[in-house]
Amino acid sequence: MFSTQGLSWREVAQLTRLSTQKPLPPFADQDHTPLRRRAKAVAERSRSPIIREQHGIREATVAAWGLLPSWWSKSLAEKTFDTFNTKIEQVREAKSYWHALRHQRCLVPAACFYASTGPKDARVRHRCSVGAGGPVLLMGLWDYNWTHELLTFTILTTESGPRFRRFHNRVPAIAPTADAADAFLIGDVDRALDLASRSNDDLIAIDPPKPA
Repeated sequence: MFSTQGLSWREVAQLTRLSTQKPLPPFADQDHTPLRRRAKAVAERSRSPIIREQHGIREATVAAWGLLPSWWSKSLAEKTFDTFNTKIEQVREAKSYWHALRHQRCLVPAACFYASTGPKDARVRHRCSVGAGGPVLLMGLWDYNWTHELLTFTILTTESGPRFRRFHNRVPAIAPTADAADAFLIGDVDRALDLASRSNDDLIAIDPPKPA
């Protein structure tokens, strides 16, 4: 779960070296929550700007959270597997991700992401950000499905470091600097895999809990 509440393009553009000369898609003032096994609902509601680079041009566009592979030709209702998050180990090992890893990397700007603790009936959530609370750049992959005419994305996750492990054994892959964002978007595959495999445990700022 991540949030784009209060996010502005000024800070994001500086961190991603994105030109603001052209109009940029607005950020929804909302939390984005995975809607399990409801691909159509996700495609319709959980849209968010992503940043990608194609043919040497860096751009921001809106995509739906929950990767719909280009080869998927069945109805959205028949997609029962979750692709909101994808393990970087899976991307590294599965041939089905090779094309996306080489040509379809993206950054997902967020104000923060959330981690929850406690029993299911009394969950509390912690707001997680980077450094002094600036934008968080989540690393991801995108794909376009021609059958459904949908641009979608998944967020990459890696193994948690010691601090974050009390919340979950996985953590979103983060680009903490402009150089890291550049290297992930347009660097070679090995460099991108290395960056996405880092937990950045020491850089994650975790706020006191709030009711989930």
